[in-house]
Amino acid sequence: MADPRAQQSRNTPARKKKPEYAECPICLRKYMTTERSSKQATGGAQEKDRRPRVFACGHSVCSACLDHWRGSHAGEAFSCPTCRKEYNVGDKIALNYDLMNSIAANANNLIRLSPRAVTTTRRCSVTPRSDLARQECARCVKKGFDPMRPPTSRCLDCDLLFCDECDEEVHLVGAAAAHERVDVDDFTPALPCAERGHHGTPTLLVCTEHGCEAQGAFVCSYCEKSGAHKGHATRLVHEVAEEQESLLEPVLDSLRQRCATVQAAAVAVQETLVRVTGGGGGGGGGGGEDDHQYAGNQGSAAVARLAIEQSFDIIVAALRARQRELLEELAAQERTKVADLQEQLEDLAGVFSVLYGLVANGEHLQRLAKDHQRLFVASFADLAHRIETKSRITACLETVHSERFELSLSPEAEELLDAARTIGEVGVVPAVEQAPVSMFQRVFRVSHGVVRAKCKRVRTIPLKMNRPAFIAFLGSDQMAVSSYTAKEVVLFRPDGTLLRRVGALSYPMGMYYDERAAELLVVLHGGSEVRVLDSEGRRTRSMPVANGRHITPNTTGNYLVSTSGHLVHEVGTAGVLRSFSVTPPGSTGSHSACQMAISSRTGLLYVADYSGGCVSVFDANFTFQRSITSPHLKGNVSGLVLDDTDRMFVGTSAGVHMFSPEGVWERQLTTRAGTNEGQSCVGLPASLALHKNELYVCDCVNNQVYVFA
Repeated sequence: MADPRAQQSRNTPARKKKPEYAECPICLRKYMTTERSSKQATGGAQEKDRRPRVFACGHSVCSACLDHWRGSHAGEAFSCPTCRKEYNVGDKIALNYDLMNSIAANANNLIRLSPRAVTTTRRCSVTPRSDLARQECARCVKKGFDPMRPPTSRCLDCDLLFCDECDEEVHLVGAAAAHERVDVDDFTPALPCAERGHHGTPTLLVCTEHGCEAQGAFVCSYCEKSGAHKGHATRLVHEVAEEQESLLEPVLDSLRQRCATVQAAAVAVQETLVRVTGGGGGGGGGGGEDDHQYAGNQGSAAVARLAIEQSFDIIVAALRARQRELLEELAAQERTKVADLQEQLEDLAGVFSVLYGLVANGEHLQRLAKDHQRLFVASFADLAHRIETKSRITACLETVHSERFELSLSPEAEELLDAARTIGEVGVVPAVEQAPVSMFQRVFRVSHGVVRAKCKRVRTIPLKMNRPAFIAFLGSDQMAVSSYTAKEVVLFRPDGTLLRRVGALSYPMGMYYDERAAELLVVLHGGSEVRVLDSEGRRTRSMPVANGRHITPNTTGNYLVSTSGHLVHEVGTAGVLRSFSVTPPGSTGSHSACQMAISSRTGLLYVADYSGGCVSVFDANFTFQRSITSPHLKGNVSGLVLDDTDRMFVGTSAGVHMFSPEGVWERQLTTRAGTNEGQSCVGLPASLALHKNELYVCDCVNNQVYVFA
C-alpha cells in the first residue's frame, strides 16, 4: 500500500527555494512578456514595463531600468551593466523577443536561462491588500471565506500570505507554479533602499569593496549597477550572514568555556571562604560543637589580625624615624655646599673684575698702537712717494740709454732707510732697471708679489682645453682654469701638467680659492649661482646670484660678484646682500662689470668696465671715486689685477696694459699682432692673475697661458 504522505507530497507543490531564472541585472526584477502600463488590482500600484531589451553585445536589461537611466543621465553615454560596453543615449535598444518567447514557452517547465534570473510571466490572481499586516490568507480574505484559515506560507513573487488549501489551488498549475514560497516563520523581509530614485528596491546585497566609505553597508541592485556602489564588489546578504555566523560560532564556544571556568573558580573561592571563616553548620546533634569551633576560629583570626596590625605599626614608626634622620642630614650637607659655592662665586667675581680691567687696558693700548701705526705708515708712504717721483725724473733724464745706475737719495731719505734697517722691515735694491721703477717696489719686501716695471714673457703654458676664461691658484702647486664653452674647470700644475677635470658645470666663469677653508668658489653664469667645491671637486654648498662673471673677497668676510650687466653684488651664504652700479655718475653709455681687484694698501675696489672701456674705482662703501681711462684702452676691458704697490695691469681685446699707482698709463705689454718692438703676441686676454711675482695672462683664442716676470 502506497504511503499517503508520499502521495500528498507528490501532489503538493514544493516549497523549497527554487533556482533563479531570467531577471534584469539592474533591478533584479523578473522580465515580462507583455507591456503592463495600466493599474493592476494591486492596491493601486502601477506596474512598469519589464520587457527585456537587448544590447549589441547580447546582454539584456528591462525597459523600465533603461528608461530610468536615459532620463537621469541625459546627454551622457551609458554602459552595459554586465560587460561594461559603452553606448550612446540615442542608440536604439530593441526588445529581446527571443528571450520573451523563451520565457513564455518554458514558464511551466522552469527552464533556467541565466545564473541570477527568475522567470516571471504573471502574478497570482489575488490582489495584495492591507490584510498582509493582519497575517491572514489573502485568498480567503478576497473570497470571503468564513472562517478564514491561518496562513502557513508566503509567496515571494506575489508578496502575499496563503493557507495550505489556497496555496495549492493558486500555485498548482501555470506560470504561478514556478513562484518561490517559504514558510511564514522562515520569512524575513528585506529592508527597502532609502536612496532617492531607487523606488524602495530591497537591499539584498552587501558592499565588500575595500576602501569604500560604506563598506559592509546593505545596498540594492540600483546602488550596485548605477549608484554610489557602481562597479564595487558585492555579496548576497544571506551569504555574508552565513559566513559571519560561522565566524561567531568559535567565539561563542570560547565564551562558553570561559564562563564554565569562571563558575568553577567561583565555587572554589566559596569553598575556601567557608573553610577560612569556619562556616558551615552541621545538622543533627553536632550543631553545638560546630558553633563552638566556629567561635574559636573567629577569636584566633581576631588575635592574628591585631598582631599583624601592631607589627606593621612598629615597622612604619621605625621607617619614619629613619626618614627624618636622613632628611636632616641631607639638609645640613646642602647648606654646607651652598655656602662653599657662594664663597667660590664671590672669588670668581673678583677675578672677572680684574680680567675685565686688563682687557679694557689691552684694547685701549691696541687702539693707540693702531693709530700710531697708521700715522707712521701714512707719513712713510708720503715720503716714499716723493722719493719715487724724484727717482723717476732722475731715471728719465739721466739714464735713458744706460743699462743700470745707482740710486742717489737725499740725507733725509738715507736716515729714514737706516732707521728702517734697524727694525728689519726693509731692504735696498742697489740698482734699478732702465725703465722708471716704483720706489715703493725697490724699498719694501711685499707679501703677494710685485711685477717689475720691465715685464718680459718667460714661458708659455699650453692648456689641453677649449676657450679658457679665468685663472685661480690653489696654493703653490695647482692652477685652476675655467672654460665657459666646455662647461668645466680643469686643474693644472704650474708647468701645464693636467691633473683632473671637474665637469657638469653650467658655464663657469670667475673663481676664487679660499685657503683657510680649502674651498674653490666658482661663478656659474648659466646656473645663476656661486658653487663651492671641496678639494675633491664635490659640491658642498652654493650661493644664489644671477648672471655672475667674476668673484673676489671683500674686507667684511663676504664676496663681491660682478655680473654681465652694470651691477656688482655683495654676496653672503644666504645670497645677495646689496648691489651697486659701475656706471659713473652722469654717464649715458653702456657699462658692464667684469674682473675686479681690491687694493691691499687703500682698500679701494677697482672694477674693469667691459663695455665702458675704463676702470672704475669705489671706496669701501661702494661709493664711486673716479674712472681710469686712456686712449690706449681700445676694445673691451676684461682683465684686471693689482700688485702690492697698486700698480695696475689691465687686459683688453687689443692687449695687456700697465698703469702706475696714480692711474697713469705706462706701457703696453702685449698686442694681438705682436708687431711692436718689445711686445708679446697674445690672441685675446680673457683674464689676468698674479702669483709669486709673476703675471699670468689667459689667452682664450690660442688656449694658452702666458707668464710674465
